[in-house]
Amino acid sequence: MISVYSRNGEIDEALKLFEETKGETNPVTWNSMMSGYIQNDLHEEALELYMTMCRLAIERTRSTFSVLFHACSCLESLRQGQLLHAHLIKTPFESNVYVGTSLIDMYSKCGNIAEAQASFNCISSPNVAAWTALINGYAHHVHHSL
Repeated sequence: MISVYSRNGEIDEALKLFEETKGETNPVTWNSMMSGYIQNDLHEEALELYMTMCRLAIERTRSTFSVLFHACSCLESLRQGQLLHAHLIKTPFESNVYVGTSLIDMYSKCGNIAEAQASFNCISSPNVAAWTALINGYAHHVHHSL
């Protein structure tokens, strides 16, 4: 229901529901709320929720990182993205294609094509989305370098 409310722009209703269930420490619930914030252009709130998630030692999943790298790319916050990447390295998700694609996109949009390439190289089995993110990153980088 958090996702439904968020998609419909009813972030206050999503937050009410989240507040009722957040004590369960289910990462899916937390990821849904972070995604809802991002869908409603509340990127900083998503990052703050992640910090709370870490303080409460709630399990992080590949979805957690994918959605947060997207937030960093929307904010063009290289520093925040690098901090999250440091958290990612301590998990088994760094070589995951979905997380890696989000990481490539974030580094590309934040202007660090070398880290985008390095992130691509860490993906165990790159798919079309990963290749596309890298190609778009190079195109974006060259465009801004001219």
